[in-house]
Amino acid sequence: MVVTALTPYIGYEKAAQVAKKAYKEDRSVKEILLEKKLLSRNLVNKIFDFKSMTKLKR
Repeated sequence: MVVTALTPYIGYEKAAQVAKKAYKEDRSVKEILLEKKLLSRNLVNKIFDFKSMTKLKR
């Protein structure tokens, strides 16, 4: 799980809670975020866009 990317948006505590719930219920972090309405679908997709996350910025 890539929960570290969430901390600037929802903070460490909430990110940890989301990760634990996702693990415990065998669900995705995205599902939990959207279910709890912590972030919009667009922002969740932006945060978990792994191409931009790993892209070199020059």
